[in-house]
Amino acid sequence: MARLAQRRAQRCASGSPIRARSSSTPRWERRCSSADSTSRKRARPRLAREVLSIHRAHVEAGAELLLANTFGARPPTRAELTAALSLARKAGARYAAVALWTGLPTAELAETARAAAGAGADALWLETAMHADQACRALEAALGAGELPVAITLAFSAFPAGDAPADVYGPPLAQLASQGASVVGLNCGPWDAHGASGRTTELAVLVRALSSALPVPLALKPDAGARTPGAWAAAVADAARSGAALVGGCCGTGAPHLRALRDELANRANPRG
Repeated sequence: MARLAQRRAQRCASGSPIRARSSSTPRWERRCSSADSTSRKRARPRLAREVLSIHRAHVEAGAELLLANTFGARPPTRAELTAALSLARKAGARYAAVALWTGLPTAELAETARAAAGAGADALWLETAMHADQACRALEAALGAGELPVAITLAFSAFPAGDAPADVYGPPLAQLASQGASVVGLNCGPWDAHGASGRTTELAVLVRALSSALPVPLALKPDAGARTPGAWAAAVADAARSGAALVGGCCGTGAPHLRALRDELANRANPRG
């Protein structure tokens, strides 16, 4: 945690958020589950190359933190977890975290958290919480299982839209921070549901309100929605400049989105005369 926290502090001091990216590829071990054993053995190297290629594309596009492709409706096996982390490291990630769904049974989540620490993960990333109680239970299980720092994010669509979305998301995020989360935030979508037009400024206003009230860094991982990489990057860059310390992409985003975000942030930091 010290390395990640120190790096995050350095980037925030320079006005640059850490860019995170999770692989949208299903776990490569699991994609062979319905095949016979011979087919599984033949398919694994190909699927591993596929995941590695995606990870490398994300790193080349500017990602500093990769979320290993461990997110799913069941926890990864130890072999899957080790393989997934190895691929993220091999891709050149500065940091590699184990991504898990907050809806996993707490006992299984805790066991995976212990395995992640033993496998050398830099952090646990719990995401897509569908309600506050689910998030709190998942965080408690993860924190009680080991010493890894834990980031946790609520799904944008998990809470009803309202005139003041910061009042909807703020209390549960503050609760998670007080419970011991190192990073809290929002992911997935629809992240433009809180405004009639979905203008880029609306996400920035939400982030500004949340980040100013939270004692820990705010993470933001919106999905692609119907936006082009450029439009998505403009909205996320607005949010980054408004206080999001870790930014990245969720469903539907890829290397083009990260590349556009990297360039958008660079252009805003060094505007041409």
